[in-house]
Amino acid sequence: MKKLTIALAVASAIMCGVATAADCSMEARVPAMPDAATATAENRAAAIQEIKAYQGALEEYRTCLNAKMRDKDLPDEVRQATLDEYNASVDAEEAMVASWQEFNAAFQLASK
Repeated sequence: MKKLTIALAVASAIMCGVATAADCSMEARVPAMPDAATATAENRAAAIQEIKAYQGALEEYRTCLNAKMRDKDLPDEVRQATLDEYNASVDAEEAMVASWQEFNAAFQLASK
């Protein structure tokens, strides 16, 4: 779990509030998962809402990045930086999903 938390923090630092050369920015932060041992059903539901909001922000961010990458006049280094930002957003989402799956499995066990 610590490695996943660190990966999420790194991905979040890369993406959050960083304006790319393509003028796209990602303001949303990767949601933190509750502690499965002490979480309530309400905590779980709140985490789901935060995840949905984060994924919505990611969708908007990637739409912006895709639009910028379609610019035929975009210099190669800016295009690559934009692609790197896109890929970082995918990595952050994948890490968040893995964190959710880990939390949810532990929550289900603790709730029995």
